[in-house]
Amino acid sequence: MPEVSNVVHSCKTHEEYKLGLLATNHFYNFGRQLSPEGVNKLFVFSMRCGEYEESLKLLEGTRDWLPKPPDIDLVYLLMSVFIHKKDYLNVKRVFKAIRSHWLVDVSGLRMLSGK
Repeated sequence: MPEVSNVVHSCKTHEEYKLGLLATNHFYNFGRQLSPEGVNKLFVFSMRCGEYEESLKLLEGTRDWLPKPPDIDLVYLLMSVFIHKKDYLNVKRVFKAIRSHWLVDVSGLRMLSGK
């Protein structure tokens, strides 16, 4: 979906986020599925627009409609944003989403434990 990709790369505000999401939804409704890299782009798009709750909802809803979860480094980035904001409830929600989805590659979790 390079057409949608060009649209979402230029979005940075809440209003632009809603319009970019609408464009993505139209493509999805007409049978265009998100590729694995498209999932990452959608996740980054929501974070770039400051829609961190939406990023978390995207992660939590991975099993419902996305072909794969976002890459673990992007999930760590979201978690670090919540830690920086001292929003520990959402940090817990991120961990819960990681634990509950078997497709999330947690091999990088060893880096956090120092082993």
